[in-house]
Amino acid sequence: MPTTRAERRARALIPLAAGRDGRRLLAVADIADTVSSLAIGPPGIAWRGPFGDLEQGTHAERQAEDFARFLSAAPRGPVMVEKTIPFDPGLGNAALEAAVAPADASGDPLERLAARRSTAVLLEPAAKKLTAVNFPPLPVVLLHADHENDGPRAPRGGPLPAPPDDLSQPREVAEWLEDHAETRSDNGAIQEMLEELALTPGICLAAVVPGGAICYAIYPDRATAQGAAAHLEALHPAWWVARTTLS
Repeated sequence: MPTTRAERRARALIPLAAGRDGRRLLAVADIADTVSSLAIGPPGIAWRGPFGDLEQGTHAERQAEDFARFLSAAPRGPVMVEKTIPFDPGLGNAALEAAVAPADASGDPLERLAARRSTAVLLEPAAKKLTAVNFPPLPVVLLHADHENDGPRAPRGGPLPAPPDDLSQPREVAEWLEDHAETRSDNGAIQEMLEELALTPGICLAAVVPGGAICYAIYPDRATAQGAAAHLEALHPAWWVARTTLS
């Protein structure tokens, strides 16, 4: 086993909504891939884990490689990625947050987001600005099925407004998101996941991440989310199901 020089947990950034003005509402999940910089070995990235079989030369591999090298302590050396989260073009990328950070900022953008102690951030690429959003912790279930993705899609709606600062319950956040999230899809496989989520008891909102194929559902509490995840795992054993908290 190669000696590890440095290791980072690459927590997933879940986009909840996006606007045609380029704004994106992102939340940090408590699930992560692991990116390790190795002390010895040839330059390059080795992939392992349930989602580590990225096809060489694809858009997915190029984006994932950029992400891994950005998080690596030795970006031009040997890197190992334990890929436990499906690759999806809609998921947030740490390199994206780095691109909009102030020029004199240092450190990992995800660490800077965590230091804000906020559940979500509003990303404004045009203004190179990140604004903290004070949502309550959001119990969610994430779904992904192995199917052909249509590729990145433009947001359906208009500009994305800043969320109000008085949303104190997951259901209130879900009600606000209903007007801004993508709650339906022209892709049959994605629409099937949305419909399955909508049937789970206690659900507040089911939507697909903007530009991607991973669906998310918000629940009022962790126990309800856990019950929904267990139900979906039993009903669709081939799907990736993750119960997590956006916090």
